Amino acid sequence: MLILYRIAISAYGFLISLLSLWNTKAKKFKDGRKGLFGKLQMDLDSNQRKDPVIWIHAASLGEFEQGRPLIESIKSDDTPYRVLLTFFSPSGYEVRKHYELADWVYYLPLDTPKNAKKFVETVNPALAIFIKYEFWYYYLKNLTERKIPVLVVSAIFRKNQFMMKRIGKFFKPVLEKIDYYFVQDDVSAQLISKFTPNVLVTGDTRFDRVAKIASEAKTFEIVEAFLGEETCFIIGSSWSSDMKLLVPFIRAYQQEVKFIIAPHNIKEEEIVGIQRELADTTTYSNPEKVSSARILIIDNIGMLSSLYNYAQYVYVGGGLRGALHNTIEAAVYGVPVFFGKHDNNRKFREAMDLVKIGAAFEVTETQELTEIFEKVKSDESKYEKLCQSSADYVRSKTGATEAIMKKVQEIV
Repeated sequence: MLILYRIAISAYGFLISLLSLWNTKAKKFKDGRKGLFGKLQMDLDSNQRKDPVIWIHAASLGEFEQGRPLIESIKSDDTPYRVLLTFFSPSGYEVRKHYELADWVYYLPLDTPKNAKKFVETVNPALAIFIKYEFWYYYLKNLTERKIPVLVVSAIFRKNQFMMKRIGKFFKPVLEKIDYYFVQDDVSAQLISKFTPNVLVTGDTRFDRVAKIASEAKTFEIVEAFLGEETCFIIGSSWSSDMKLLVPFIRAYQQEVKFIIAPHNIKEEEIVGIQRELADTTTYSNPEKVSSARILIIDNIGMLSSLYNYAQYVYVGGGLRGALHNTIEAAVYGVPVFFGKHDNNRKFREAMDLVKIGAAFEVTETQELTEIFEKVKSDESKYEKLCQSSADYVRSKTGATEAIMKKVQEIV
């Protein structure tokens, strides 16, 4: 089975090279790895004090957010540790390649025997931390053979993952040698316990991240001037599929409620498209009409996590297309959360937990959203209960970072 794994990795690399001829993301994936080892060696040579390196690997942006609280904790004190952050996907690397708390940020070379051996020998980390789903056979093999401690954090395991099936049995020796697994739930703990007793259910480090953001939430004068004393409904990270559902809803309520829309895509054509569909809009970068507008469109990136603090209601985008965005980023502020319904939402445990406790609602069409919204806003006691449930849920899930850092401190 290992030979099939090697063939799959090689085939993936060939496919990426082929796609890079016309696909922008594939081109970034390929070009970002050119000359990587030479650049990496130069960066590491600049570490003249030879401070120990902690290597943290995330697949993409979502996994980075799970690793971020750990990086902040590692770098919060006057520690001697350098942080090397790697990404597999361009969508993570391109956004966070200048992340200030990482000493170096790189793409991870494909998991071939040659790449993995050279990378691990070059970096020689004091500790390696893999986030959530990232299991690369040759990297883990080289790390464990060199007796470099490895932690897997915020992990989720399912019976249908290939490591859990016969086809993935070649992974067993490296999975057994990983020093510790910090998993999100009891099911994951039971599954990985087949390989090792070194498992602890700590939950998801993202809860610590959103709790910290909420405690330090920024204020925005333009937003406050826009809202005045009116009720605020925020639509975060919306896609076109979300807007098809939301436009009729917004039209029906925009004289009663003020809307803030933060689209996932902030290109001009996307913003213009929204303005074409809706009346009385203005953008954050053009606030002259802010006091008279009923809809404020956020045409920048980086505000949303603090912006949710102004909401009484939130719709989180991506659900209708099977790529739901971060629901706990809104729930931490104690508000009812809506999002589009899709089978893939089952993968987002926190979203399903919020639905289960009645603090969030999946909707498939405008009429369904309207009916639920009417029920919630017309019953003050129900609304307050939902808000409390939402905030309590997030608060109850914090603490993973502290538990993981205790183990990190033991190791390094």
